[in-house]
Amino acid sequence: MDIRNGSGDLDLIISRIERLEAQNLLLKKFLAVLKRELNSLREEFQNRPEIQQVESIQWELVDIQNLLESGRFDPMRTTTTVHRHSLPPDLDDTENLTSPVDSHDDCKMTVLAKPKSAYFRSEVEFKVERMLFILDKIYTFREKRNLDVGEFLAGYQKGDRNFSQVELRCADLTGNALNHIRLSHANLQAAKLGGVDLRYADMSYINLEGADLHKANLYGSKLCYGNLAAANLSGSKLTRVDLNGANLMGADLSGVDLSDRVLRDIDLSYANLSWVTFRNTTLINVNLSYAHLSRADFLNTNLAEVNLEGANLQHSLYNQKTIFPGDFDITNHEAYLIAPQAHLQNANLAGVQLCHADLSAADLRGANLNLADLSGANLSSANLNNANLSRANLEGTNFAIADLSNADLSEAIFSSPQGDITAKLVGANLSGSNLSRVRLTHVHLTAADISRANFKYVQDFTSHLSHANLTGVNLMGMYLGAVNLSCSNLTGANLCGTFLQGANLRNAILVSADLRGADLRHTNLENANLQDANLNGANLEGAILKNAILPDGRIYAR
Repeated sequence: MDIRNGSGDLDLIISRIERLEAQNLLLKKFLAVLKRELNSLREEFQNRPEIQQVESIQWELVDIQNLLESGRFDPMRTTTTVHRHSLPPDLDDTENLTSPVDSHDDCKMTVLAKPKSAYFRSEVEFKVERMLFILDKIYTFREKRNLDVGEFLAGYQKGDRNFSQVELRCADLTGNALNHIRLSHANLQAAKLGGVDLRYADMSYINLEGADLHKANLYGSKLCYGNLAAANLSGSKLTRVDLNGANLMGADLSGVDLSDRVLRDIDLSYANLSWVTFRNTTLINVNLSYAHLSRADFLNTNLAEVNLEGANLQHSLYNQKTIFPGDFDITNHEAYLIAPQAHLQNANLAGVQLCHADLSAADLRGANLNLADLSGANLSSANLNNANLSRANLEGTNFAIADLSNADLSEAIFSSPQGDITAKLVGANLSGSNLSRVRLTHVHLTAADISRANFKYVQDFTSHLSHANLTGVNLMGMYLGAVNLSCSNLTGANLCGTFLQGANLRNAILVSADLRGADLRHTNLENANLQDANLNGANLEGAILKNAILPDGRIYAR
């Protein structure tokens, strides 16, 4: 054990205890003065003589008249600058409330000038003002803590969580874990807090102007009334964060989630809010003037009390439940209406979150939905001709009777890993579409038109293809064992080397199909039309060919 280090820690603890005792004595003094003032006011109010009040007012009027006649009154005076910690003129030395640690003499504030009669306030009015002054001193008095980063982190590691009013301007705290810390009224201007764990931190009234908080975890923290002007919060986690009253002017919040909450009295003017999700959020007295809101999500959002002057809402999302200010016309801002029968031809919706959205019968021809999340969305009867849906999440998406002709669906996700949630493509038009590298297990393509579709590198083909149009498709070498292809149209399809053992091809049309080397063992080909089909090398062991039309046109009658 290092005795010197132990002695240093003991001295530090003793010093801190002494400071706390001094502060405690000062607060007791504040409370004593406050109690005295309250008792005095209570006594005067209970024993107030009405006549004396009238006489007092008359004397004050005389004093005001004398002052006006003397020429000392300046009506042009509109503001006066005072020291925040200066004392009322008749507050005696015993009531001096200035901190012995830091007087803050350079801290100034501007207040509105009082009417001239304020210079002749009654004693009661003055006492009320002095009492409010004492209250302000009690609640704002703190010992300023000047720590370097090492001392700050060491204190946190030792279990200290209260760092209110700490001075850490420009500190580099990147990547540290500071959850449950108290930093109210602290100064971290221009600090580096990228990736910092600040869960459940109390940062009310904090100064984070110009600070870097990108990808920080702020879950459940308090930033109310904080100064975060020009701060970088891009990609940070703001779930359950209290931002009410905060200054976020010019801040970067791109990509953050601000959904499902109420936001009050926040300045977000000139802020970067691109890709921000405001879904199901109510904004009250929020300033979004000149904010960058491109691709922001305003679905089910209440913006009735928001200032949107000069804001950029290009390609942002809204629906019929979105409420805008009364004088605001969203149709002039190139935003996208997400609603049934919406006109979204050639819309750029790449990467958007549209899970469970209702876009039934919408016009999405040529739309870019690359990497979009459409899980659970309703796109039944929608027109998606030539649309780009590559790598989109289509788990549970309803495409019933939708037009997906010539659409790019490569690497799209059609079902959950367990297969319990799948896209619905019954009756959909997928002719000429690109379905390369997709997994179609459990996907229902019943009565779908998949003619001329590209199935290159398809993984685990679906077993539900009855009544489907597969004209001219290339299924060479694919595994289609036990697949239901009954009544499907496979005219001109390439099934060379395809595994169709146990498949149901009853009443299927296989005219001119290439079945060379196909495995058709125990396949049901009853009533199938195989005219002009190429069956060279095909294995038909145990196949059911009852009433099937053979390649030469003869009907199999055995």
